[in-house]
Amino acid sequence: MNQFKMNHLKQNLTINSLNDAYKLHDLAVKVRIDNNFVFHPHYRGEKDYIWEISSTFRRNVVNKTEKELADNFINMNSMSRFNNSDTKYEKYWNALIHLQHNGGPTDLIDWSIHIDTALYFASEDETVDGKIWVFMLADEMLYNTDSLYREDTISQFDPFNIKKSIMINPSYDIDLSTKNENEIRLMHQKGRLFKIATNEQSNYFKNLVDNEILYKFKIPKESKACIRQELNEVGVNKDYFNLS
Repeated sequence: MNQFKMNHLKQNLTINSLNDAYKLHDLAVKVRIDNNFVFHPHYRGEKDYIWEISSTFRRNVVNKTEKELADNFINMNSMSRFNNSDTKYEKYWNALIHLQHNGGPTDLIDWSIHIDTALYFASEDETVDGKIWVFMLADEMLYNTDSLYREDTISQFDPFNIKKSIMINPSYDIDLSTKNENEIRLMHQKGRLFKIATNEQSNYFKNLVDNEILYKFKIPKESKACIRQELNEVGVNKDYFNLS
């Protein structure tokens, strides 16, 4: 990687407004262009600056394996995408994606291609500083849940013993007449989900920071209320994300 071409993101940018966030996005897009589109910026918001990146499965004490959680979810839901799976892994990926967006513990980590989404979650809780992570993801790590754009989908991977780290671009049902809350939430968040390879869990994101692929930018607690108001003015709010 040409380190000089990553210098745009090295400046000490503090996010105090929606405009600041858009400037950060512009910098990330410039990195993508300067590196011939081999990187794609993804964003994650943390309401507490001291938090590190981890999945809900690893943050919580869970007395079941991830596969057991997925099996339970499948047994409790009669979604067609569980029954019409083409491979033995596809139904599990679908279960984990929807379990994640139901608030259940999985080993998936939320990201978004829209900085507004990250900013919304990072601006929660005005008692602490927040932050936005910018992950310059190598495009070769991005996989779809269907074969509309490329044939090598996530269904080739065993989600419970995955050999390489990947970013999942989940499909969703665009027929909103079904009023499926998970599908609406997925669509509006422009959400993507990251799965760390089983043997790469230790220090994975620290290594990305050290290699200048992952960056974090502070959101002062004093700026959160203003940011929330600005987001609401452009329609980015709890109702838009279909949150309870």
